[in-house]
Amino acid sequence: MNHYFCSMMRNYILVFVFVLLSLYGCKKEDNPISGCMDPIALNYNENATENNNSCEYQYFVKLNFKLFDGTKELSRYANFTNNNVNFQIERFKLYFSNIRINQNLTSDVFLFNIENDDNSLVVTLNNETLNNINFNIGLTTLQNQSDPNSFDSNHPLSISQNTYWFMTPPSYMYLMAEFKYDNNGDMNFTNPLTYHLAHSELLRELNISSDFNLIKNDTIDLNLKILIPTVLNNVDISETVPHSSNISPTSILIMDNISNAIIIEEI
Repeated sequence: MNHYFCSMMRNYILVFVFVLLSLYGCKKEDNPISGCMDPIALNYNENATENNNSCEYQYFVKLNFKLFDGTKELSRYANFTNNNVNFQIERFKLYFSNIRINQNLTSDVFLFNIENDDNSLVVTLNNETLNNINFNIGLTTLQNQSDPNSFDSNHPLSISQNTYWFMTPPSYMYLMAEFKYDNNGDMNFTNPLTYHLAHSELLRELNISSDFNLIKNDTIDLNLKILIPTVLNNVDISETVPHSSNISPTSILIMDNISNAIIIEEI
């Protein structure tokens, strides 16, 4: 009797366990946990049993602003040639504003300064393809009306950048380009050449189409190359551009040249 009872109880327990396991299995199958199942995604759900294509990633782009002569990177005091004249770079500062990548604003103002060790800008995107870069060369009207004393010393519009003119009307210098050149090809740079351009009419907008595939949660490096010899194309270096509130044909030509001198390449 005891043996029969124990055997029956054992069978009942086995059936009960089997039923519970069956119900639990059906419940899990009927009610999966939907979510992102990619461990490298920002919204990874370790409990998810069904991928719902909701994974989110970040993509990083590092824009390196640099001066180039062809494929050669140029630093301060480097030499280059334009129209058979040899030049040496003494100073080069250039403002960029409203930098947009894939039509999204990434930086409102950036100052390239050849004297800086680092002229790079890191931006974060949510798209896996970089297909458009848009920016101004120079400053917007609102930025140009800023008070340089209202910014901390590291800000691109700070008075410490030495790019502000207290003239009438006051203005930032969009471009500070200072060179020396030789007269006879002997590489003896004794002739100064200075362009300090600071006029609202000189603002240029540049739109560059691209097709760079980005890496999930990683950074790609892009060189924003300013081909410095192109900046002086067709410029009469014997003509003096005055420091004034009036624009000149030469200043217009130089800013147009800069627009044609910028290309973007992946490193």
